[in-house]
Amino acid sequence: MKKAGSRILIITFGIMAAIAILYPWKFVPEYGILQMTESGEEAGKTVESQESDEEYMQVADRAVEALFTGDTDTLLSLLPERYFGQYGETLQWIIENAVEEELQKLQDEVGDIQITHWPVRSEKQSEGNMEKIKSHYGEEGDTVTDARNVFVEVSASGIEPEEMEIAVVEIDGKWYLDFEGWDDGSEENYDDEDDEEEEDDDDDDDTWSDDEDDISSNAETSHTLENMKFSDAREFQDGLAFVRIHGKGESYKGFLDKKGKLKFYIPFDEDAIDADIYRYDVNFNNGYNWFVYDNIFYVIDTDGMIKSQYDADKVADYGGGYTWLEEEENVSWDDAGFWKYTLYSPEGGEVCDYTVSNQDLENLSFKRSYMGDGKFLYKKMDGTKEVCVLVEPELGKETELNVSFDKAEEHGMRDGLIIETGAMDDGYWAGDENPFHITVIGNGEEKEIEIPSQYLGPFGGYPTLLDWTKKYALFTVRQDDQDIYFLCDLETGDIKKYTGKYAPYFKYYSTTTSCIEDNVLALSMYGEDNQFYVCLINADTMKEIADPIAGESFSMEDKTLLIDQKELYDLSGNLLYTVEDGKKGELVSDGILQVTYSEEEKETVDGESEYVEVDKTDYYDLKGKKLFSEMDTADSKMVLEPSEEV
Repeated sequence: MKKAGSRILIITFGIMAAIAILYPWKFVPEYGILQMTESGEEAGKTVESQESDEEYMQVADRAVEALFTGDTDTLLSLLPERYFGQYGETLQWIIENAVEEELQKLQDEVGDIQITHWPVRSEKQSEGNMEKIKSHYGEEGDTVTDARNVFVEVSASGIEPEEMEIAVVEIDGKWYLDFEGWDDGSEENYDDEDDEEEEDDDDDDDTWSDDEDDISSNAETSHTLENMKFSDAREFQDGLAFVRIHGKGESYKGFLDKKGKLKFYIPFDEDAIDADIYRYDVNFNNGYNWFVYDNIFYVIDTDGMIKSQYDADKVADYGGGYTWLEEEENVSWDDAGFWKYTLYSPEGGEVCDYTVSNQDLENLSFKRSYMGDGKFLYKKMDGTKEVCVLVEPELGKETELNVSFDKAEEHGMRDGLIIETGAMDDGYWAGDENPFHITVIGNGEEKEIEIPSQYLGPFGGYPTLLDWTKKYALFTVRQDDQDIYFLCDLETGDIKKYTGKYAPYFKYYSTTTSCIEDNVLALSMYGEDNQFYVCLINADTMKEIADPIAGESFSMEDKTLLIDQKELYDLSGNLLYTVEDGKKGELVSDGILQVTYSEEEKETVDGESEYVEVDKTDYYDLKGKKLFSEMDTADSKMVLEPSEEV
């Protein structure tokens, strides 16, 4: 019967292969729509009673039931409604055949089996993932309000249970299976912390491709970079871009400066390389980064200097150079003791601490969330009351907020501000009174702004928060089959609605890529020619800046607009640079455009030559000038030698 355990996912992947027929560009599991992980039975039992009845947990559990019983009607009902509308009978036919075939294979191999399953816990998608998920679904006209990975424990005929991780997404207040989590394995994906299995690739040392790490031991090995591979290059942050270095039984995190010099590199632990949190948390933030080696957690600055270090087993959280340590104290047979959580600065100074009793696992109530710019939220209990606290170390402030931890965390932080949205009067309609408000949190202050009822949708439907700056928050709401854009002035609370000549063309849907930077709005519109456009609007005057620019997907960063990953514009609507055919502009960050592409390169295997396709990366300034052609590894320094004791 052990065979049943190893075959239990065949049905799942058969169906996913079928879905790939409809989405040939989306066929690799990115962040866990369906994958097996180590069992979390004990943790799951703790959470199950608290969470298992939530709608998102039930959607995931029903999906598992449908997969293993061949109930295609239920499976189809769990997809976003547009899937069935677009693909209808074709999708149903493919799923039915995939389920029937794989169920029969499993039965032929292991006979009748009894499969049990139950949802045990969930994890919210990170802020970065949420923005990408919203963008993906926004392109199809869907408004995403939440997304999670749900863990469902599955057991077959008494075999030790395993966890099946299923991605679910909330669209317009309803939960569905998230099939947009499948992609082609390129760098444009939901999750920079993906668990995808990498393929072996012996490309030349000047290629930047994704291939499997060859790690035996980092200790007592040669550390020359000659003939090693460089791959997986990322965007610039704080003046540095990550590149992975591997080969000869060694693996490192490397960081390039804007001249192409490998400024420094960091060793990986053999175990840590397989943990996505260690491998893919690669960007500097707030001027700091971190790494683990020999079970020591190091905080480094952009010069590669170690600023502080901790026992890795005690690190509970990290962000922007700041580190939370978790330590259990005063524990004995007759005393449950307590847990102490301490936040340390990048240099190792104590910022604040919080103590919770270990009685009845009360420490599970303590949550933290890094919000960017060196700021943290944490949740504590004051008796039976939940209290959400914003810690702003650089300001020396801790502010108790009037909103819940989950609501404050929901949209993240931008320009030093958190914005929470919600209904007045605890969500109940109050006649002609305003049922919707926003709360602006930052600089040690908290301010509530009411949104007038004329800016709500039909039957009091809430506006969607798209983006914000220090001065404005951008919203969209559907009214009379049109999407209305409006701004809330965060200083005065005044509302401004765009009513210019392009307003009638916001009639198809407003994508979540619509955004604001400084005083410029980039709004998605749908022309009479049935094509998508981007219009630039001055947020102060609500006047058009330039003629609409053709394009469907776009992002705005560093006073530039990147459209359809091909054309780069300034915020006056002037074309700065067009990416070459066969290449795509990933994003603009730190004043640099990252461009990725694939090329065929020659490799030799067993004395025979063949050409393989490898992924490569180039960097350009905002006028389209290539920064460098080759990476300079001369005089690069190792941050910490493997044999060094610190």
